[in-house]
Amino acid sequence: SGYYMYTEMSSPRAPGDIARLLSPVYAAGSARCVEFYYHMFGPDIGTLKLELLVAGQTRVPLWSLSDDQGDQWVINQVTINPTDSYQLVFEAIRGASFRGDIAIDDVTIRDGSC
Repeated sequence: SGYYMYTEMSSPRAPGDIARLLSPVYAAGSARCVEFYYHMFGPDIGTLKLELLVAGQTRVPLWSLSDDQGDQWVINQVTINPTDSYQLVFEAIRGASFRGDIAIDDVTIRDGSC
């Protein structure tokens, strides 16, 4: 039960359009584990990316996945080592048509490596 975050790929969205979701700003610290579930289903899926926005300026790629991953929720974990204040940036890029949806759910950040 609960809610998930979803990108709508129907018109007026166009191929290559980007939707971004930014976390609050977090303080630097030791290693942390970012965990989330993703759902990428349909013949024209684009790309889902996770980046670290450091000190509001530098974008550091952490993870990226493209194409249909099946009609299922998949868990993923990424270890980050922030040396300055940071935000997580989830980016969904629309594929060739509306026939493909991208969603994320249950995003958590915990101390320590994954």
